Amino acid sequence: MQALLYTLFKKQLPVISGVITLLAFLTAPPFVYAANPDSQIQTLKVLVANTAAQSGLIDTLARAFEALNPSIRIEINTGGAVAVIDKARQGGVGLVITHHAASEILFMDEGYGVVRTLLMYNQFALFGPPGMMQAPFWSGSLLDVLRKLARDEVPFMVPGVSSGTQMKLAELWSLAGVKSNWPGYEITGSSSEATLRQAAIFGAYAFADIATYLANRENLSPKLVPIYRDHSALRNYYSVIVVNGARFSHETQQVLAEAFLDFLVSYRGQSIIKTFGEDEFDFPLYTPAAHLDPGLQSRQIRIALEMKKQNLELMTGLAILFGIFSLMASWLFIRSRKIQHQVLHDSLTGLPNRVLLSDRLEQSIRLAARTNHPFALLMIDLNGFKAINDTYGHHAGDEVLVCVAQRLMHILRKSDTVARLGGDEFAVLLTDAGAAYANQLAQKIIFSMKKAVELSECRLYVGASIGISVYPQHGDDIHTLVKHADAAMYVAKRGNSGVATYSGVEILHQPVGDRRI
Repeated sequence: MQALLYTLFKKQLPVISGVITLLAFLTAPPFVYAANPDSQIQTLKVLVANTAAQSGLIDTLARAFEALNPSIRIEINTGGAVAVIDKARQGGVGLVITHHAASEILFMDEGYGVVRTLLMYNQFALFGPPGMMQAPFWSGSLLDVLRKLARDEVPFMVPGVSSGTQMKLAELWSLAGVKSNWPGYEITGSSSEATLRQAAIFGAYAFADIATYLANRENLSPKLVPIYRDHSALRNYYSVIVVNGARFSHETQQVLAEAFLDFLVSYRGQSIIKTFGEDEFDFPLYTPAAHLDPGLQSRQIRIALEMKKQNLELMTGLAILFGIFSLMASWLFIRSRKIQHQVLHDSLTGLPNRVLLSDRLEQSIRLAARTNHPFALLMIDLNGFKAINDTYGHHAGDEVLVCVAQRLMHILRKSDTVARLGGDEFAVLLTDAGAAYANQLAQKIIFSMKKAVELSECRLYVGASIGISVYPQHGDDIHTLVKHADAAMYVAKRGNSGVATYSGVEILHQPVGDRRI
């Protein structure tokens, strides 16, 4: 009997080793590069478009990553949006952060990149002399304003041709049906920063992103001010690309770049992006957008499902082959289920997380396509939550989040899904529901938030802004539905209306806000 047990044990050593390796991987700290502590410092070279680097955000993200990975240093070099991609083709770099989609896609198609992920977005704006801010000239739509500028042949300065800013403006001129070749329209050949300064000196108009303006506000204001902004067509989307190390025999750079990418799209990295503008400039400058990237969502779901499959296979094999180790097998099975729950649920509230919500959205789309029944997606962002964290601490903030989660679950039907996306952001998936029901339920959520959160030491109040998109009216895929619900939520927050349902006309023709920089 002992000989038989020894023979079985010897044959199954690879299975046991696999279990131990899997558990070690699952319990390791996230986003930490596994390097030998005695090894030399390794440097990751990153190329960043000027508009992303100018504000200091990328440097802040790099320092936060280095704090978690003491054996890695990040070297940041900058250039135009297209110039950094061209330079990456020469090799020697691991990561590119830029904002020109056409060049990024070509870079990937040529095999220079292995992963391209949406990271964040901010806003472009039209700038000009402050005396024009209150004129009826700016009351029309964005394209009408561009046509008026061309018709009046105003002095206008734009950066060099390798700049993503200049290319974005060229797209807008094309949409407006305008040829930008009138006297006084000048391509400076300089960076966005230098172009803004020249426009301020000569009293000309200019086009740049808000981050570049804020970083140079002291030198530009009051000679040059934003005169048209906060328009969906002016959004400036940034992507992060991991360079193909095998293409340049530089696999180490790719490994370091993938570790940095994991950090950038993590909850911590996206939180830094979200709060950076308010912390540095008292203005919500960047919007994290990794959750909008369909490729990243697919990878996360695939990893979660593969982990689940591997765990179940390992547990089943151990249960059959090692009956005498039933106690150990039971413990491993329980541990596996806990890990599966952690992968698909938020650790604080117990609600489904982004991965599980994406999976249920995909199932809802398939079911709705067969039954021809609509469903609704609500994106919820809490108002006043940052002040609670700053004043009463993260412990109080966590209690508020738990209370909000309980209220949402109490309001919803059993067939609906409420998920926490991270921070103070939640989402609700309403099955078999149209716009009217979604709006009615959103109003109930707004009303439920008016009740104070009772803590042992105080009573706290938190509000909410809710955006609604409906399948198939507002989109027939996950990316579009999330994007449109998020856009509607942004409108609700800016208008202090509580709830907004996506409307293409309203989103594309938002009036210029009264808030000034």
